[in-house]
Amino acid sequence: MVNYRLISLALTTSQEIGAGLRFVSLFAEDDEFRLKGSYFSTHARNYIATRVDMPGKRTYSYNVPRARIWGWDVQAAYATRWFNWDLSYNRTEGMDDASREWLGTLNPDTVVSTLAFPLPGQGLAAGWRSTFVAPARHVKADAETQPGYALNAFSLDYHLPDTKAGMTASLVLDNTFNQQAYSVQGLPSPGRSLNFFLSYQW
Repeated sequence: MVNYRLISLALTTSQEIGAGLRFVSLFAEDDEFRLKGSYFSTHARNYIATRVDMPGKRTYSYNVPRARIWGWDVQAAYATRWFNWDLSYNRTEGMDDASREWLGTLNPDTVVSTLAFPLPGQGLAAGWRSTFVAPARHVKADAETQPGYALNAFSLDYHLPDTKAGMTASLVLDNTFNQQAYSVQGLPSPGRSLNFFLSYQW
């Protein structure tokens, strides 16, 4: 990584506004639907931005005296006795206030879908998580455009039934279909992997 200059951190000014709704027994008995969203806007001084040189495999950092970053967060969740479904959407954009150029290394539009299918009374749940990332179109004029991609993960979780505390074990097959993808920062996503997690809560 090559730094063009030393950066001194400065305060930022941020605004955020949001709202949420919750419904019970909306589509079926004892189901629950939640929806919330927020808009945020940040004015930053001496923002540290990066530029990726993909052919040269190098990342450069540079200082933006004044930058504005803004975007949306939307989350929805639906829960029944048969399944739980969480869906989230994020859009984050940023611009150099002086040059009016895009800050090209902010994450593009992203949608994350998480499905869980619990087995009543067994403490077991099967899960499917999908992440959809749009192509990075708002980049600097001389920067490369990263294509969009989709990653999937399947999981099996176990927790002692009818208890909030205790041990939780998870077996996760990340990047199940072994998709090759690169972030806007030029970092490759890990390939297919099998991971085991164990935690205890009291």
